[in-house]
Amino acid sequence: LEKIALQFPEVKEVVSKIGTSEIPTDPMPIESADMIIVLKDKKEWTSANDKEELVEKMNEKMSVIPGVNLSFEQPIQMRFNELIAGVKSDIAIKIFGSDLTKLFTKGNETRKLIANIEGLVDIKVEQIVGMPQLVVKYNRNKIAQYGLNISDVNTILNTAYAGGYAGVVYEGEKKFDLVIRIKKDPNTDADILKGLLIPLPSGKQVPLSEIADVTFKSSPAQISREDAERRIVVEANVRGRDVESVVKDIQQTLDAKLKLPEGYYINYGGQFQNLQEAKERLQLAVPIALLLIFFLLFLTFRSVKDSIIIFSAIPLAAIGGVLALWLRGMNFSISAGVGFIALFGVAVLNGIVLISYYNRLKIEGEENITERILKGSVARLRPVLATAAVASLGFLPMAFSTSAGAEVQKPLATVVIGGLFSSTLLTLFVLPVLYSLFYIKRKNKINTIAITVLLFIFSSVGFNAKAQSQTLQLTDAIQFALNNYPTIQQASLQTKHQQVLTGTATILDPFNIGSAVGQINTKVIDYNVGMAQSFKLPNAYRANKKLLKENVTVAEAYESVTKNELIKNVSSTYYNWVYSSQQYNLLLQTDSIYADYEKYAVKKYEVGESNKLEKINATLQRKDLRLQLTKASTQVQFYLAELQKWMFTNQLYEAPIQLNALPKINLSDSALVNKHPVLQFFQQQVIAKELAIRAEKVKAQPSFNLGVNAQSLDNQKQFYYGSVGITIPLFKNGIKERTKAAKIQAEIAKKELDKIEQEIVTIFFQQQQLQQQYLEQLDYYNTEGLAMAESIINAAQRSYKIGDIGYIEYIQNIKDAIKVKTDYLTTLTNYNKTVIQLNYLLNK
Repeated sequence: LEKIALQFPEVKEVVSKIGTSEIPTDPMPIESADMIIVLKDKKEWTSANDKEELVEKMNEKMSVIPGVNLSFEQPIQMRFNELIAGVKSDIAIKIFGSDLTKLFTKGNETRKLIANIEGLVDIKVEQIVGMPQLVVKYNRNKIAQYGLNISDVNTILNTAYAGGYAGVVYEGEKKFDLVIRIKKDPNTDADILKGLLIPLPSGKQVPLSEIADVTFKSSPAQISREDAERRIVVEANVRGRDVESVVKDIQQTLDAKLKLPEGYYINYGGQFQNLQEAKERLQLAVPIALLLIFFLLFLTFRSVKDSIIIFSAIPLAAIGGVLALWLRGMNFSISAGVGFIALFGVAVLNGIVLISYYNRLKIEGEENITERILKGSVARLRPVLATAAVASLGFLPMAFSTSAGAEVQKPLATVVIGGLFSSTLLTLFVLPVLYSLFYIKRKNKINTIAITVLLFIFSSVGFNAKAQSQTLQLTDAIQFALNNYPTIQQASLQTKHQQVLTGTATILDPFNIGSAVGQINTKVIDYNVGMAQSFKLPNAYRANKKLLKENVTVAEAYESVTKNELIKNVSSTYYNWVYSSQQYNLLLQTDSIYADYEKYAVKKYEVGESNKLEKINATLQRKDLRLQLTKASTQVQFYLAELQKWMFTNQLYEAPIQLNALPKINLSDSALVNKHPVLQFFQQQVIAKELAIRAEKVKAQPSFNLGVNAQSLDNQKQFYYGSVGITIPLFKNGIKERTKAAKIQAEIAKKELDKIEQEIVTIFFQQQQLQQQYLEQLDYYNTEGLAMAESIINAAQRSYKIGDIGYIEYIQNIKDAIKVKTDYLTTLTNYNKTVIQLNYLLNK
């Protein structure tokens, strides 16, 4: 079999294990062998496309060996099957009875009956009979006649056949027992034993055949029991079909054609047994899971109506899960059942997203149910789609997996993806309608249903007339601000303005044309026409050009400063907004805690278990929290308005659900802050001031004039001549003072640069220390603080309800726990602001 297996190019190596080892951790009969076939990587396969095809070809070639029953299985799968039902195959047909021969006969009959069932392969019958056994039967009368003891004869027989201790053999420092026995020969064992001489007390010897009958006979090879009864197992594997349908066909065939003696019966095991047991567990687990989901929904919303509305997503999800299995041609399996349980948990998330927002709008004062549904549905359309999309995309690789374990992953993922698709689609239409049916007065229900359906239709294609809010991310906010904020556009225009001015560096003085008519030379009227152009020295033009180019660089540096400042402002405002939103959500959670406290305190007061002071305190705590909620809501709108200012938009946005920490800045080199736009701006300012000094100095240099003139004489003859002139600024006209003033301006710019550089380096080190401090605090909150705060809340609620603590201690514990959560949000926001400041200093 190993040689045949190695003929396949897909096989890398083969190792076989036969029988039972000295330490039988994996007991198996001596006629059974495990042949482990290690395959090459699938891309190297040439004779088969998949494992099923390779198994069929191996089975065809190996079946030529007579007397061999083959069963192809995965090693781990085989061990699990063996642990579950004591057999190594997918299906185990167990026939129970008392007679091993009859069991073996019925087992072989069963094999013949089920051999033609579709999908059933590797059928084999447990070998329980046919083991040859050497039997020695003593003649007790003759043993007594010869004066022998049966124990003495047994000792001689055991020594001869199994070996007896006769001494010790030494090989160097090694010591071995010397054992003596007769030579074994499977063909003559009986004859050798028959001639074995047995010593008599008289000193004579007689052959064993004189006092015993020595024969070979067929005996049980293996006696298997289950539930204290003998049984035989007919094993088989399944390919191309599901196990349950194959077992049903087997049952129908055997019920009709297999006749068992009285007292004999059949059970089915293997994977089918596992499936049946798992289905029984699922029949218990699924209802419990559904009840727990409903119970948790009720604890969350404190409303049976809201819980029922959200719970409606579960049957909607089940529709999609069943349809997805049917479309992919998959049968129901345990992994699919587990997928349905996971699906039910995820499916209610969309309902929670919608209903919680409806309730939030109600708390904020929106009493009109129709408007609440309209606003909430529009605002939560994208989060609903995102919730379903994230889970579906996460399961997508599992749904199309072909690697090891795919048979478990694919049904589970298929159920989840199909169920989420149907539940999301139907939830968008059904859930708002159910909400209206539960909460709107009957006369308005029809209109509300129609409005809700139309709303989702138009929202899904982007034609809804109302402004739609969406979750805003920091990167989107920064990009939006850079594209729209007027100051950025002004800085960009200023740069373009300076770039245009560079073309004025070499502009010449105005071209001069002059003429004169009259008695210039004589009494006769003559005329004179002249043209002249003045020029500066070349270094004057070069100095002016350098100054103008430097002004462009200064404008570009100012543009970078403006962008960097805007990014910092947007980032800081964004995290203030997210922090205030998280603070508002925390207050909402606290409000639900105090609402529960108020409700319980009122009940205690009504039954006389507490005084009026406790009831008043509960009401006071609730009202005080409502005031905090109003303040927090105003704070959220304030920071949103400020963020809209920086983004230069009136678009409404939703804050992210979770406040996350920005990546840590690990750079510690203060020299890196030299890239800061403010420093570069002042550096360019210094260069520009120094170039301005040069531009002032060249103004004291002379300029030259070139001209051409035409002159008439006596109004008859015309003469031409040229002119050259030089203009020397004798009195300088304040040039010296302007140059000195330019030098002072340059010195001022240098001092300002030194001051800014020192400030930035100092702030950089301060922010680094703050970052480390906040990181240590966040580590405490994430590892201990938040968990302890949650434990305090749960323990306080439980202890208060059972009377272990009073209301004063309860309120103090709740406030302490909420303070921990608030401090965590504050620390996280401060840490993010520190990272923003470091990014600002490093121009990131």
